[in-house]
Amino acid sequence: MLALLLAGCGSGESRSAATRSATSSATASTSTSRSLRSHPGGEALPTKAQALSYIRAVNLRLSDLPAGYEVEPRKEEHEGPAEKALSHQFLRCLVGGAGQGVGGAHSKENIAKGDANYQRKGRSLAAMHVGSSVSVVPSAAVAVQEMQLLNRGQASACFGEFMRRVFGRAAPKLHIGKVTASTVAPSGKGSFGLKLVAQIHYNGVKIPFYFGMYGFASGRAEVMLTIFSMFAPMPAEAVHRLYALLQQRAAANSL
Repeated sequence: MLALLLAGCGSGESRSAATRSATSSATASTSTSRSLRSHPGGEALPTKAQALSYIRAVNLRLSDLPAGYEVEPRKEEHEGPAEKALSHQFLRCLVGGAGQGVGGAHSKENIAKGDANYQRKGRSLAAMHVGSSVSVVPSAAVAVQEMQLLNRGQASACFGEFMRRVFGRAAPKLHIGKVTASTVAPSGKGSFGLKLVAQIHYNGVKIPFYFGMYGFASGRAEVMLTIFSMFAPMPAEAVHRLYALLQQRAAANSL
């Protein structure tokens, strides 16, 4: 984590544990009661091959980003007991009393899931990471219900507290100052937006950290865009362009 936050002062680790954990936890939070809902009777589900083809068609590509970006190297991930406990706290905060069914249902019932992650080249302090993920779930109704969980009133407060705890565990030598989390007006049914700004203090240096997570449902698909950076956020028009591009691709392809 420290290597990422102070890119160029440490190793070339590709993506922060905090951001990976936040993204996966936000996705997992949508599993609240899926195990209690029946699948649409008689409706044929797409095969895994069809779902993966759709995912490849929708996800961001390197050519979608400005010059100076590269594909992030993939790393094996392992979520230990402490990380799982933090994720579970986030889910319970997010879904409240409905959280009793939260657990592993989401990962088990995805037909397929895939992501694409990119980083700005070099190891300068002005790190910028952009990623998208697409999950294909059993029905369009499930996709809308799940994504709307992240558009609930308490989502920003839950997200801000979760990120503070993750940062504290991943990089105990850092002092996490003010954390401001807010929601972004959704662009349609089954959509959400969360933004976070944190002040990170390290050896007397203040480092502003920006994180944005935006998502929407399109048919059986749950599509998410994540962006995080230091010192300066990605310009709003660039975020809007990438989000609109994902929406266009999701609408142009069907399952």
